[in-house]
Amino acid sequence: MKCFLLTILSIYFTNTSFCQNAVPEFGRADLEELLMKDCEFEKGAPALTLYKFEKTELVNENMTIKTERRERIKIFNSSGYPYANIEIPFSKRNKIKDLSAIIYNLDEAGRLTTHTIEKDEIYKQSSKKKKGTLVFTFPELKPGSVIEFKFTEVEIDASIYDVKFFQTKIPVQLCVFKIVAPDYMKAELSYTGENENKEELLERKTPSSFRNTFTISRKNILSFRTEPFMSSANDNLQRFISKFVYSTAWKDSLIAKAQNKNNIPWSFLNSRLVYHPFFGEQFKVLIKGTEAIIDTAKKIQDKAILVDFIFRHVKNKIKWNDEELIYAIDINNAWKSGTGSSAEINLTILNLLRKSGVECYPVLIRSREYGKINRTFYSLGQFNNVNVLVAESSNYYVLDGTKKYLSYQTPPYEILNSDVLLIDADHSQWLTISDTRPLLKNNISVKAEIDSVGNISGDAFVSYFDFLKEHLLIEKENKAEEAQEVADINFLKKNSADIKIDSLTEENANNDLQPLNHSFRFSYKPEFTVGYLFIDPFFLSSFRKNPFSDSIRRTDIDLGCNQYYNINLHLILPENFTIESLPKNTIIIANDSSMIFKRQTLHEGKVLVFRHSFEIKRTIFSKEEYPSIREYFRKIYIAIQDQLILKKK
Repeated sequence: MKCFLLTILSIYFTNTSFCQNAVPEFGRADLEELLMKDCEFEKGAPALTLYKFEKTELVNENMTIKTERRERIKIFNSSGYPYANIEIPFSKRNKIKDLSAIIYNLDEAGRLTTHTIEKDEIYKQSSKKKKGTLVFTFPELKPGSVIEFKFTEVEIDASIYDVKFFQTKIPVQLCVFKIVAPDYMKAELSYTGENENKEELLERKTPSSFRNTFTISRKNILSFRTEPFMSSANDNLQRFISKFVYSTAWKDSLIAKAQNKNNIPWSFLNSRLVYHPFFGEQFKVLIKGTEAIIDTAKKIQDKAILVDFIFRHVKNKIKWNDEELIYAIDINNAWKSGTGSSAEINLTILNLLRKSGVECYPVLIRSREYGKINRTFYSLGQFNNVNVLVAESSNYYVLDGTKKYLSYQTPPYEILNSDVLLIDADHSQWLTISDTRPLLKNNISVKAEIDSVGNISGDAFVSYFDFLKEHLLIEKENKAEEAQEVADINFLKKNSADIKIDSLTEENANNDLQPLNHSFRFSYKPEFTVGYLFIDPFFLSSFRKNPFSDSIRRTDIDLGCNQYYNINLHLILPENFTIESLPKNTIIIANDSSMIFKRQTLHEGKVLVFRHSFEIKRTIFSKEEYPSIREYFRKIYIAIQDQLILKKK
């Protein structure tokens, strides 16, 4: 749970003949490419996309879309080998055909060699999202190789909303996108990201085939660079959004009426959803077998307890099948079978809450991994999920029944500080989901003793709250093949020093209203050099590396949510050691007071107590604020590196 160097060097509007002549035909090697030693406009790149081409064509009114894709890549060195591992996703709705792939090399004598990937060298893999993936790599890969592949994808009942990326993890020499649509439809295009281009696109109509063609190309695109705590990659890559819309007069008239009434055509899409059989009609469906649950819920006076009651029942009854959808095909079947999509789970929650007398609404969301919503680009294709918003007096809850480790009180991490669209029969409404509580929270309490040879042993109590609890339990769940106790210990030690765990007990893993608690005994051998013992007060914490040490920042900082970390270390010192150096009391406050780091040291007799806390009360920082953020974290990590130094008598 999240950056990229965005530089637009040029934009060209070209015709087909120009694009085809810019690179060799598929299957034909180019000596100049094979002899190329480096990327001309980004020196030292491990690989270079020589040519990236996509032609997307709307085949019929039923939203069948055919896309031809072709890519040619130059490998400069072994660091570029991963870009020869190709993965092409597919599902029941999109079919992959006409896949071809070739690798070109020069042998030691300078002769051209080629290898065409055969069908038995292409493998199918399944993924968690119920989609398949075609996977293949190129044999005889070496520095200097040129690889290329092409395929056609046919998508049935496709989303009218699509994102095309110019930029990738490696530089791109030439990128060409073509969009073809019948003359009764048009393609609306919107550039997003840094350095948006406001020029109008050229439209070319071919009267003989009654089709409109758009061609967009860019060249010499620098690779993107990931940065710590950036927002989604999709928010930072050079890209454009395309959407097919009807261009007929009657459709324009309907949209115009919606615009005049509410000033935004989202109301037009809202009205479609309210009466849609797989959305709004699901709110009223009688779910067989839920009568007793509703009767019990109606007797609960406390609204919060009622919401929790319904939320838990649905989560326990319906297991998520890993599909993220906004339409629920059949919530009755999901209840009966015990498995369902995100939409079927969450619309079941909404259905039962409304029948129990709770005011609640569906909200369409776009998970942060896919990037921010573009409010001015009117398409339901921007959304990938639906949650439930409960209005309760002055408070509100956002529920997602796929989050089995989150309580009803904690909004999903994916939508914090994001826009969601509330769907209602009266009107649609945009909301921004925010929460000022520290939803990443960790408390560590340690009581330990140092023996006469410098070894530390004692007891620790660690509490993980909200998102931190969810993250750790999901990670632990993914280690199901390990023995339970071993999984627990490894899971705990992931970001810690070299600590030996004697025993561990866990509490509240199945109680989503309480923090996850770990209690354990431990032993730890700190560094001992020439009579001096060096003890890191943070040996049980994850403060190990400063994420903001780079001198330049190209993306905004998104910390996800407010955070709080607290460490209390109680040490009993041995008689044969004296204190040589003791970390001083300190408080470090950001210029806008959004972050506060505190350290308090207490020393009395043989007892030494360290109290550290770090609080983050603001989530989003612009890249222009980075110099002050970098300086603040520099001061914190200087303080964190302070050690307790004991001298042996």
